[in-house]
Amino acid sequence: MQNYQVRLASMIKDFGPPKGGKDIADVERFRSKVPDAMIEFWQLHGTGTILNGYFQFCDPCDYASIVKLIFDGDSQLKPEQTYMLGFGAFGSMVLWNEVYQNVGVDLVRGHVSC
Repeated sequence: MQNYQVRLASMIKDFGPPKGGKDIADVERFRSKVPDAMIEFWQLHGTGTILNGYFQFCDPCDYASIVKLIFDGDSQLKPEQTYMLGFGAFGSMVLWNEVYQNVGVDLVRGHVSC
């Protein structure tokens, strides 16, 4: 999970902090569910877009219904253990699962990887 901190710091260095976002009201509810680096990122920067809107960091609560729609009935990637962290402008989603950790979803191709 140390890698997550490096990746997020690199994004901020290369592209600047997210713009036009909001604070996550109760970020602590995600402690021990997502990487600590993501908690720290949300506390410092909140949500919002980078790369001129190409990628958006999000509040997982706002997208829980989409995660449920995608993973409902999946015996491994349970929606109640999976949190959307952000998404791209062209159908890619970055999620975190409490068991499998990094999860990527490509809505255009219909692929899930972890």
